[in-house]
Amino acid sequence: MKTFFLVFSLCTASCGLLSGVLFGQPVETRFTNAFKKFEADTQCKHALISIYLVNGKTGKVILDRNSQIGLAPASCLKIVTSGAALDLLGKDYRYKTGFSYDGDLNIEASGDPTLGSWRWESTKEETIQQKLRASLKENNISTYSGNIVVADCDWETQVTPKGWTWEDIGNYYGAGARGLNWRENQYDLILKPGKADGDPVNILRYEPDISPAVLINELKTGSIGSGDKSIIYLPESALTGYIRGRCRQEITRLK
Repeated sequence: MKTFFLVFSLCTASCGLLSGVLFGQPVETRFTNAFKKFEADTQCKHALISIYLVNGKTGKVILDRNSQIGLAPASCLKIVTSGAALDLLGKDYRYKTGFSYDGDLNIEASGDPTLGSWRWESTKEETIQQKLRASLKENNISTYSGNIVVADCDWETQVTPKGWTWEDIGNYYGAGARGLNWRENQYDLILKPGKADGDPVNILRYEPDISPAVLINELKTGSIGSGDKSIIYLPESALTGYIRGRCRQEITRLK
């Protein structure tokens, strides 16, 4: 069996198009034909694409297109980080976030990216809160007036990678990673546009509440059919941000 390392960069976030038939031909021909089919897709008409494919055992280059051109990697790079985590941590690894009480509620952060996440029943915020309340009750703690102390000194203070654009940081996929992450470090901003182009857009609510942070609303209603072009500009660890752009949808969720 041949093993290959694949580095594949796109200026779009889609990598599912490179999935044609890759059997019954020499490996070089199979990948070359599949890549040509991918390049010919209309979604790649204005895209710059690079790929570098080598045989993992011999080092022989199987396919090289634009490999020396620097491109911003898309979501396909998650394959690399996921593979590294699987190799270094193992398939049975589980993050553990510790809680203790000494007058203050202490949280020993582990970098768990799923704490409070809606994606699984066991990680939902309601489930985590129920488990914490049950544990406090078992230890005869019904109320406390202390602080919440987070121990995450093993983590860097920079949570957002340098080079990220403002537009990315303002979206859910641009949320930074900390020692303690809650609800995937995102929030929903529920907006209601006006009736006419240029009307102010109202903020209905935040889910959850993000106070003491304040977002200054400069949003305007877009033209019919323009959709959501709203961006939140909030630097990391800042308490004041801005919402700019236009949106037209009846109810819009920014994350």
